[in-house]
Amino acid sequence: MRFLLPTLGLCLLARGQLGLVIRDTIRARRPLSGWPFERILPAANSLIVLGDSTAFGTGATRPERSIAGLFGAAYPDWSVRVVAKNGLFIDQLPPMMPVVDGRRFTLAVIIIGGNDVLQFSTPAQMAAAIDDVLRRVKQLSHRIVLVGQGNLGASLIFSRWFAKRLTARSQTLRQIYRTVTDRYGAIFVDLYTEAADHPWRHEPQRFYAADFFHPTDDGYAMWFANIQHALRERGWGVGPSG
Repeated sequence: MRFLLPTLGLCLLARGQLGLVIRDTIRARRPLSGWPFERILPAANSLIVLGDSTAFGTGATRPERSIAGLFGAAYPDWSVRVVAKNGLFIDQLPPMMPVVDGRRFTLAVIIIGGNDVLQFSTPAQMAAAIDDVLRRVKQLSHRIVLVGQGNLGASLIFSRWFAKRLTARSQTLRQIYRTVTDRYGAIFVDLYTEAADHPWRHEPQRFYAADFFHPTDDGYAMWFANIQHALRERGWGVGPSG
């Protein structure tokens, strides 16, 4: 099943204008989780999840099924904070971060970039913005995980013409994230898969929410498994004793 979006003149639209076309389609079908998972405890260890709708948990049936909620289950004695907003661009995250200024976290997880891919931020804009984000997050935690956006062109909601362009832009962002995580000693969780091999395309009802764009509970669980694997590979551990 494929949903066709208008393609005439898309390349001429500025950042934000293209999003109005796509975002209206997505919002019309998108299940909102309503509020993010957070848990404030007098704990020695703490986690912060920062980013866009996928950091917020949009598409999950309840907050506990989001990335923050899955971390909360894996780290039952940790505090969990979320600084995230639907529709956020990379360069819009730093202005939201003063709410946690002065705090230190055991682990910081960043999930952002999809809106920049979708709405045609330039590679230079994306590179400068994510460098600024990691520089600021470094002040919050020495352990940073940057989760890639995967292949946005694999979604069934886009026409073939537009999907190819999103795949190319996803590859560009993937390389930017590899470079910046090396620079800051952060973990890059690479979710990219070629469209033909993408498991979500073969079981879209299982992994895509009703908008065919955001993850379902199973989609977030798959992402979380990748994050856990990356943490273990780095030797940072996962779970209450990690």
